[in-house]
Amino acid sequence: MRRFGYLAYSVSSCVAVGILLTGCTAPAPAPVPAPDVTPISGEAAEEIMAQVLDDQWAATGLPTADRPTVTRERIIDANEWASVITGCLNEAGFSSATADEDGGIASGSLPAAQQSAYAMAMYTCNAKYPVSAVYNTPLDDSQLEYIYSYFESTLIPCLNELGYEIEEPPSRTSFVTNYGPNGWSPYKNLSLGSKKLAEAQERCPQVPEGLYG
Repeated sequence: MRRFGYLAYSVSSCVAVGILLTGCTAPAPAPVPAPDVTPISGEAAEEIMAQVLDDQWAATGLPTADRPTVTRERIIDANEWASVITGCLNEAGFSSATADEDGGIASGSLPAAQQSAYAMAMYTCNAKYPVSAVYNTPLDDSQLEYIYSYFESTLIPCLNELGYEIEEPPSRTSFVTNYGPNGWSPYKNLSLGSKKLAEAQERCPQVPEGLYG
């Protein structure tokens, strides 16, 4: 939780990369309806969130410490994570923690003596405010098809309008087959600072609305 122009079509002899040629208009791709996502059962959601919390505890680097029992405050959306957890860290005494423009969290300059306490606070805050299980559930093919169509019809043209040239994407079949943490997205090879990235993502969201139902 702490992570995606070219003109996607050519018509007859018209080939363009990020440039609209006079008299050469590519047809818009056929719209793909939002996927009909099967809701996760309450029991399955709890199992997923418990596994995520186990992984977060392992990542603290405090395997010999007593793992605290934390009362959950509420389940949050992925786009709330940085602001909610930063607020929680601030309340825990880490006033230097701030939300990055790109959706991450910066801890500021912490003395070595505070590193363990910060890791414990981060775990505690994530336990208080776990991200909804839907964001940690593998996407099905209908959702991946929906993402690809969004990239093709909306995200790439949006980034083109901001002046960014995007590399040619993989085929739809290849995208769906190889999707994962290292899979392709229009943002993948853009070299942007955090401010530029935040501005681009505000104008051109990486994830389409309706992806999770």
